Amino acid sequence: MRLTPLTPFVPLVLAFPLLSGAPASAADPVVVANRAPVGSLATGAPVDDLDVDAAGRLYVLDGDRVKVYASSARGSATPLRTVDLSRDLPVGQTGLLLAAADDGVVTVLGGESFDAIYDGVQDETVVVVRTDGATTSFTTEQLGLEQPNAMAAVGDEVAVVDNNTNGIDVFDLRGGLTTPVRSLPGGGRTGLVQPTVVDADELGRLVVGGYQVDGDGPRPWVAVFAPGADGDVAPRRYLTGPRTRLIDYPTGVATDRAGNVWVGSYGEGGTNVARFAPGTTGDVAPAAVLAGPRTGLGAFAATVDVLPDGRLATVAYEPSSETAPPAPASRVLVHRPLGPYAVPARPGRVTVGGQRSAATRTIRWTAAGTNPDTPVRGQRVVVRCGGVERLRKDVGPGARSLTWRAGSVRRATCSAAVVARNVYGQGAARSVTFRVER
Repeated sequence: MRLTPLTPFVPLVLAFPLLSGAPASAADPVVVANRAPVGSLATGAPVDDLDVDAAGRLYVLDGDRVKVYASSARGSATPLRTVDLSRDLPVGQTGLLLAAADDGVVTVLGGESFDAIYDGVQDETVVVVRTDGATTSFTTEQLGLEQPNAMAAVGDEVAVVDNNTNGIDVFDLRGGLTTPVRSLPGGGRTGLVQPTVVDADELGRLVVGGYQVDGDGPRPWVAVFAPGADGDVAPRRYLTGPRTRLIDYPTGVATDRAGNVWVGSYGEGGTNVARFAPGTTGDVAPAAVLAGPRTGLGAFAATVDVLPDGRLATVAYEPSSETAPPAPASRVLVHRPLGPYAVPARPGRVTVGGQRSAATRTIRWTAAGTNPDTPVRGQRVVVRCGGVERLRKDVGPGARSLTWRAGSVRRATCSAAVVARNVYGQGAARSVTFRVER
């Protein structure tokens, strides 16, 4: 997805959200990951649109070319394949939107610009390119499209969002059919109002994002439709409201077979990417949010796609001046998965040093394993002797030892247990048994 005139340019951006690992609120312990990307792919030109197939291949739209990269491509990697559309797009048109199917077939919407689309000054061109290089072209007039502004592959078909109708049409372009095989009309039960982004998973579920402007400003929303949804039907899931952490304008959506939904959004609250767990709907908190100055998401907007292993591919939009709309970057950033998250693992090996007859004993342990996005926030050490609790001490996340005074304990079999906690709660304890003989 690229920043279009339907996604307003917001020049004022407030401070970034909370730091890495911090919950968004006491009521909703959302993980906010402020961490650097793990990789960067230099594309050599601004990324006009980005898509990812089921094998993790990255499809980058660069004007009248589509570059296809391996999932592991980094730096100035050579594309696996380059699709040249210069002979298929009319003079004066460039690639605006991209949809990549899992079998490698790409569909590109070409036009003069998005401004020209919304002004209705000319027809745009839709080009379907097969893996053998054969192409089929259509005009938007042939397809009955007036203002296409988002596109996604749905199996062998292509879903197109039309800004003029606020609806979504699904076409069998490979079969040469110019009439939609399915349609979701705007408004009504579908809830489609000002849709701006669309994606589909391999099961055929459509994920659509957009915003509705009311007296309180833009209200972002995301809808998930069942496979094969057709007509004025309600979505299976509808995400909107303050707890979602969605910022004013959705700029990218992605989903996977499990039903996770990722949403990139931006506005006066900054830029973020939120992941919603399968099945969540309504005004619910996301499972995690990628946000902050270390992420490279940019101050204005970021499109997002998800790779099969859960890593995220994003493209930031960077300002060319203080007043001009931002332009897409010439690189794709790859981020670690946003979860799944859990409580910490057990701490490592626990030992108790010192002689059995010593008045003090030193308890040592190694760190508990946890996801870097959910660091250990504290630890607890408990000592019991003869079934009686003799010590319960909370220590900081970096502590690795504690001195225990035997006090009145003379002869007993004791145990020392260590447990770690993070924002998700307390993990399992690791313990060791030792003797006191004084």
